[in-house]
Amino acid sequence: MSSRTYRDTQTQDWCCLHALNNAVGRRVFEAPELVAVRGKRGSWGDLEIESVLLNHPSFQQASFARTDERRRELFDLFLTFPHFLGFVVKSDGDHWVALRRVAETQFLLVDSIGHDSPEYDARAAWHYLDGLRGNHHAIFGRDGVDVAKLLAGDSRSRRRRKREDSARGNPRSDPVPM
Repeated sequence: MSSRTYRDTQTQDWCCLHALNNAVGRRVFEAPELVAVRGKRGSWGDLEIESVLLNHPSFQQASFARTDERRRELFDLFLTFPHFLGFVVKSDGDHWVALRRVAETQFLLVDSIGHDSPEYDARAAWHYLDGLRGNHHAIFGRDGVDVAKLLAGDSRSRRRRKREDSARGNPRSDPVPM
């Protein structure tokens, strides 16, 4: 789990960079090395986050959209991964913040602008994420587990179970307990 006290404070308009560091719980990403990824867009977008993490040897990410009907299921699945560090999300317009995992089911909302960092249990963290409009980027350490392959395998298993249940006339709704 990550540090409760670390906060990467805002400089210039690099809130996404600071949110990535805040999700990890320490300074890992630096502005000069990310300028090429950021390019000339002027603000960070989902593609840039994925590019940064894809090219980093220590971290990986999985994203899901606000409209993804599996988003709650993915949130609960991520909680089972010991190397899940938290989320990087847009909170207001184009401002990025981190929802850092500090214990198995506890999170801190860390904002690089310096607001207080409220602590959330898993239920409150889910409600916070569910109220946001943008994509949610889950950040993981690289510990030998390929998150993308694991999620693809989980998706195939889910589809197979639904087909089997449907063939038996027993549709599956897959409720996720809180």
